[in-house]
Amino acid sequence: MWFFLILLFINTILLQAALSPADTFFKKKNCDSQCIFNKELSLESISSFPTNCSRVCTFLSLNEYSGINESKLTNLFKNVKVLIGGLSVSNTAFTSLKFLAPLEGIECSDDVGINIQNNNEMVDTGLINLKTIDCPTIFISAGFQMTGLNVPKLERVYSNTIDEIIFKNNSEELLLDPFLCYGLRNVLSMDNEDAPTFDGETCEQVEKSAPERNVTYMDGKSKSATMVNNFHECFDFLVSVVIFVVTQL
Repeated sequence: MWFFLILLFINTILLQAALSPADTFFKKKNCDSQCIFNKELSLESISSFPTNCSRVCTFLSLNEYSGINESKLTNLFKNVKVLIGGLSVSNTAFTSLKFLAPLEGIECSDDVGINIQNNNEMVDTGLINLKTIDCPTIFISAGFQMTGLNVPKLERVYSNTIDEIIFKNNSEELLLDPFLCYGLRNVLSMDNEDAPTFDGETCEQVEKSAPERNVTYMDGKSKSATMVNNFHECFDFLVSVVIFVVTQL
């Protein structure tokens, strides 16, 4: 009897040792084996994605090499309500993450968070149904067109290990409205009063600098509009000159 118990114990230990960190995490989260996608998402692997699962366990990574268009991604994630693992979107031409719009919750492992960076065309996240985030880090950077978050239903961001919520080098418009920063802080379940930060500034610093930034921003917009106007006037003048010359020939 004792021999079999010892043998069972040894087998359990060996099985645990053979599991990858991802497998261990997914097991801890009670992931359905049919709803685990432990691969790099690509055109080659897309057919094995568990499209019928509402709770998918995967470390989702999309980049310039994924080669999957938004239409296919929308169809892929249409039933996914909860993402367990992590989310990384980088160096894409996506204007938003609206293909992930059905998502209501994201739960990350202790060492993987949400990373959205170097998406030059991204205007907002488009995660319009997202309610909860449980991740150690949220890093959104180099979205030069990003003017908002577009997470209207977000209720809570929490984690025992959360220490960084950073927005960096995005559109200047994110720094013009301090209520965006305060709104995000209000849903945080953490004691860090400095979070989140926008280009290294806390909500209080964003609020203090906002009036001057707005004047500078609007002045820059005005100058830009004037330059465009002048260009059009110049172009129209040149066209009229060319037409006049041609008619004289």
